Amino acid sequence: MEGNGLVTMSVYQALILMLTFGMFLIALLDYINKRK
Repeated sequence: MEGNGLVTMSVYQALILMLTFGMFLIALLDYINKRK
């Protein structure tokens, strides 16, 4: 049970990391577009 919980937490953390990176990427692209 503990091992399964750790795996779930790892997947959850990876999901948050990808979401944060995606938001940063969108903000960066928006900033580049506004600069032109």
